[in-house]
Amino acid sequence: MKNCQFQSLKQAGFFLKQQIEQDLQRQIKLHDHAVLILPGGNSIKLFFPYLTSLDVPWNKITIGLSDERCVPLDHKMSNEKQLRECFLDLLPDYNYCPLNQQLITKIQEFPPVTVLSMGEDGHLASLFPEEYEEWKDMIIGVYKTKNKSPDRVSLSEIALMCSQVIYILAVGKDKNHFLDEITKSSFCLNSIYKNSYLIRVTNAK
Repeated sequence: MKNCQFQSLKQAGFFLKQQIEQDLQRQIKLHDHAVLILPGGNSIKLFFPYLTSLDVPWNKITIGLSDERCVPLDHKMSNEKQLRECFLDLLPDYNYCPLNQQLITKIQEFPPVTVLSMGEDGHLASLFPEEYEEWKDMIIGVYKTKNKSPDRVSLSEIALMCSQVIYILAVGKDKNHFLDEITKSSFCLNSIYKNSYLIRVTNAK
């Protein structure tokens, strides 16, 4: 995992934009198609202005979510609602695929470019450390949380491992404090992803 620390959100945003643009263009050149997986939550909202300006043929890219809350699509907690309002609706053209078996099939066919946002407890997507025993051996597919309210669904760890590259966002003092202080095994820090970037931003302004 490559540790990338930035002094400002602007620096991190331009870095992420440049990297993902290159990654998607490379995938399209190889396969004439690409898959982009994005997270929900507050951190990714800060990066949407950079991602909407990507110079890529959006009609050749399938966009999906890493995880979703089990709420109606018009609910304020819906990741899809946020994705549509803050990202999809601003694109000239797009192909969106809900978090279901069809997305799993796409991921297996086209290794995705994936962005994840780390929680303050180190969780990625909706794979929470306290439920590790539930999801750690799950085959490629969609995992449903056991003890969250509302329930969530998430790409399994093996599904995420299909990614060509993963960018993990750690934005804010609390998340970076967690990264600095943790001393035991963490899904985030000791991930087996060989081609991943940890993007750390202490100052979210």
